[in-house]
Amino acid sequence: MSGWTISVIRLAPEEVDQIQGREAMQAAMLAYWETGVMGVRWLQPLLAEGKVQQIRSGGYPDRYVAQAGDVLPFLSNPAGLPEVRGQVALYDEHIAACPATVTITINVWDQS
Repeated sequence: MSGWTISVIRLAPEEVDQIQGREAMQAAMLAYWETGVMGVRWLQPLLAEGKVQQIRSGGYPDRYVAQAGDVLPFLSNPAGLPEVRGQVALYDEHIAACPATVTITINVWDQS
């Protein structure tokens, strides 16, 4: 494994699965970045606190669900995310407009 590609999407998982087309996905995207092998460590405390739930594993993708308010602080300080490298896209307008109570999906794709 060489790392992960992480996307944070302003939709519940069942809504993400219904998206068709790149433009529709881009409209719902809050953030996207590439990271090293340890780049999912930021999720561990949230999982331990019950603020994030893993609903799929296997890397194609691993999928997590959370309330936006528990994840948005991490997106406002990307320097705090471990091992960020490669492409990084933070959609500031989408992040600012996202209510804290919205259910979001975090997809974590294995880059191997």
